[in-house]
Amino acid sequence: MKAAIRTGVLGYTFSFITDYNTPAFKPESNCDQVYIKVKSAAINPVDYKLPRLLSGNVIGIDFSGTVEAVGSNNDHNYKVGDNVFGTSASGSLAEYCIADMGKVAKVPADWDSLHCAALPVAYLSALQSLRIGKIESNNDPSVNPEKSVLIIGASGGCGIAGIQLCKAMGVGCIVGICSKANSDFIREAGATEVVCYDDDNALG
Repeated sequence: MKAAIRTGVLGYTFSFITDYNTPAFKPESNCDQVYIKVKSAAINPVDYKLPRLLSGNVIGIDFSGTVEAVGSNNDHNYKVGDNVFGTSASGSLAEYCIADMGKVAKVPADWDSLHCAALPVAYLSALQSLRIGKIESNNDPSVNPEKSVLIIGASGGCGIAGIQLCKAMGVGCIVGICSKANSDFIREAGATEVVCYDDDNALG
């Protein structure tokens, strides 16, 4: 299969090949996993910073795709043909990958696979950070509007995710730090205030 793989001693160089072995999948031995035909995949900084020893040969974590086979312990009721997205256990920049059932979800009917592939790492990272700050969707309705969140690097993947999640959960004050070039973009995403690090007047 086609795949983007890590090469070199530590795996910090990348190659694109057409004859990489497809992941081995058996329902009995991969009982809590699903076998996926990848439609879309995303790249995050972690993908090129981790060595091969920690992250495996195939590059990538985020994916969306179609279920081709299901493990025998199917507590999540997945079936062949389901459109899903999530994080891959075998690398996502390939034609096929394997994923843990607990780390995938079905693509909602009104979403598309391309956008879903960009969600897992960035949005889960942002969500975990907000939970540490006690900002959660199940808070009392009076709590989140009184909260303030500062998002540094607001125009990056995790930054945009943080802004959108804060807005969805009704956070009252969402402050994004970014460049002047991205300030309108950040406001449109939901920031209530924007500080431009390259604006001397703003920093003065």
